[in-house]
Amino acid sequence: MGCAGCGSSANGKPAGCNSNGNCSSGGCNRLNVFNWLADIPISDLGKPFPIIEISFSQGSRKAFFRNNTHHIFNKGNLVVVEGSGGFDIGEVSLTGELVKWQMKKKHVKDDDPEIKKVLRIPGAHDLELYEQSKSIEKELLVRSRAIVRVQNLDMKITEMEVQADGKKIGFFYTADSRVDFRELIKVFAS
Repeated sequence: MGCAGCGSSANGKPAGCNSNGNCSSGGCNRLNVFNWLADIPISDLGKPFPIIEISFSQGSRKAFFRNNTHHIFNKGNLVVVEGSGGFDIGEVSLTGELVKWQMKKKHVKDDDPEIKKVLRIPGAHDLELYEQSKSIEKELLVRSRAIVRVQNLDMKITEMEVQADGKKIGFFYTADSRVDFRELIKVFAS
């Protein structure tokens, strides 16, 4: 049994992580970070680090959010966070001291005013809106690729992401050179 993410060697075992197909580290996704410190209890003297890393679209996009809710979140918990003009729902991917190291690696300062906030634990209504938003992403992806083909743009739309409240849609694309997609935005807006 091989892992799709790390490739397979001639004997059928994964070449990358050498876990022999078990992927006990959380998967062979290079975007994952395994929190080795997750099981260490928080000391009574110190507070947990107030910023957590949240992943969206199954780890394809990650961002840091300030946790002022006084909740202690664990990896895998769903949280409602500030979005562009509304809210979004993401999954906690990293907490604690490792967030400091990730922020340092990505040159993000913990006092940066651009860091948005964790709002709350999602309720039933939040989750319902989230499911509705996610259910239309595949249809939007197919339709947007057709529009790109009709407009003869030299780009490939790789992913569409609808914010949980449905107020914003982001698209991610690849292109060999600069692409003027102002007309595409007008079509999307209509």
